[in-house]
Formats: sequence, structure tokens, C-alpha cells
Amino acid sequence: MIEHFTDHAANERTYLAWIRTSIALIGLGFVIERFDIFLKSPVLVGTVSSGRFAALTGLLLMLGGVLVLVVSTVRYVQFRNRISSPKRDPYASPATEWLLVGVVSLVGLLVIAYFVSQLDFFSGTLSVTGRPSPG
Repeated sequence: MIEHFTDHAANERTYLAWIRTSIALIGLGFVIERFDIFLKSPVLVGTVSSGRFAALTGLLLMLGGVLVLVVSTVRYVQFRNRISSPKRDPYASPATEWLLVGVVSLVGLLVIAYFVSQLDFFSGTLSVTGRPSPG
């Protein structure tokens, strides 16, 4: 039997949750960046007013996903070693937790900013065309 099995299993479940979050961030960034390119297709030229903001948002989301993956892997290894160690340390919230919270919060703010940039303030609706909605 593995010593401290439940602790190791909980650590691994947490790590896998961060991996899923990382994949979701990378995927969302890709979709935002690619969808903007799709909207710039020759059929729709001149109808969309987004541009660099979507590309920047997508790129930052993808980079944030990679950063979450790296930080969570480092954190997983640190906690695995601490669980296996016979020495018992008092739990202190590591700086990596705050870094992960900051990255995920920044991603949320970027997504909100992207959707606000697409908002048609005259009608209060999302406008894909970048022009005020009729009516």
C-alpha cells in the first residue's frame, strides 16, 4: 500500500483539475483568435470592427494557459515531495497559489473586456458586424 495514499490522490486530482483548466484556457484563446480570423474572411470583409484586440486576447489566453500548466506542475511536484517527506511542515499558502489566482483572474478580465469591446452600446446587444443593430 502506498503511504499517505489519500493525500497523494488528492494532490493528483487537484493537478489534473489545473491541467483541464490550462487546456480550457489554451482552447478558449485559440477559438477567440481563430474566430476573429474567420470573421475577416473575404465574404465578410468590411463588416467586422474587431482586429488586434481579439488576436492579443487570444494570444494572452493561450500564454496564460501555458503558464497555469507550468506553475501547476511545479506545485504538484512540490506537494508530492512534501507529502512523502517524513518532516511535517506547517501549511503556508505558497506564492504559486496567488500567481494561479492572478492568471485566472486576468483571463476572466480579458474575456470580459473582449465581449465589452464587441458590445453595441446603442442597443445593448452584441453586434458581430460592428455596426449598430437596426431598429
